[in-house]
Amino acid sequence: MTYERPDTLPSRTYKHQFLCEGHTELQSFFLHLNDDPDTGELVEVLLTIGTAGRCQSCWGGSIGRLMSTALQDGVKPERLAMAFIGVSCSAAVAGHPASCHDWIGQTILKHIKEDRDGTD
Repeated sequence: MTYERPDTLPSRTYKHQFLCEGHTELQSFFLHLNDDPDTGELVEVLLTIGTAGRCQSCWGGSIGRLMSTALQDGVKPERLAMAFIGVSCSAAVAGHPASCHDWIGQTILKHIKEDRDGTD
């Protein structure tokens, strides 16, 4: 069954700032999580990172497409989130997410909990 995307979807955008190797300034990363208006289920993930056409931007776009496809094919968002949680990188700072991947997973779980609890 193919997911029929409506013209508009309820969405929340989450911002994460991180220090990437080789950079001296914080970089911004935006995670857009879109829910189905009828079911309230997460159905679309969009990642905005870096400048269009650069490697980071392509990475974010492809990860978002892959996650959206999986969600629309019935993969539970909790399962996707857990695949990202715990992934670490050398730029991680103590007391913060272990990586951008880890932050994505944690944020998806937060989004699901807020949806179920009716909070923002």
